[in-house]
Amino acid sequence: LQKFKFIIFILFTILTTLMVVSVPLLLKQIIIVLESKESTLSFTPIAIVIMYGLAWMFAKVVDRLRHQSAFPMIANIIHKLCLDLFAHLQCLSMRFHHNKKSGKIFNVISRTRYAVAGFTQAIAQELVPLFLQIILASLLLTYYYGFEYGAVLLVMLCLYLVLSIKTADIIVKRRQEQNETDGDANAFIVDSLLNAETVKYFGTEKYESGQARKLLTQKQEADILSLMS
Repeated sequence: LQKFKFIIFILFTILTTLMVVSVPLLLKQIIIVLESKESTLSFTPIAIVIMYGLAWMFAKVVDRLRHQSAFPMIANIIHKLCLDLFAHLQCLSMRFHHNKKSGKIFNVISRTRYAVAGFTQAIAQELVPLFLQIILASLLLTYYYGFEYGAVLLVMLCLYLVLSIKTADIIVKRRQEQNETDGDANAFIVDSLLNAETVKYFGTEKYESGQARKLLTQKQEADILSLMS
């Protein structure tokens, strides 16, 4: 069943790429027909515009179906990941469970779940179709207008990749700092609440609040730097 869903997703991806690239070509032909005084087509201008609207709407519907076909696969990946992670934690030694930091573990599991979903969605639904569209558009530009125009688009793609790689190091570094401060803050807050009885017994509420304020301030600064990057 998963293989069938994957094949359906690939077909929708290819169809979406073809539709996205072909709709502007259809618009070009419509403009040529509307400007031509001696048209060999029997369609009226209104009919031609309606055909373009239907083609554009069909492209949007196919793109939406492509996204819908990817959701079950992504959900299945997250489902298996969470089960494997849960089984791995259960198999760890008693020493780990006695010395565990529940807040940090919960935060890592939550971040991993959303990170896998975001990464899979970005690769399957954004990057792959984008590269297919750029390659197909370059071939069409080369066919219609010459090699120079197709080469310009490919050069722009290469420059964009180089810029993305250069800036990715800064973004990843700040995101790691954000994840670390977020994990420390969540771990302290959750562990403090789980040990609320001990905190009450020793009367360390003010100390706990001060530590939480300090960690949340560090998290806030890291969040700002990450968002600004």
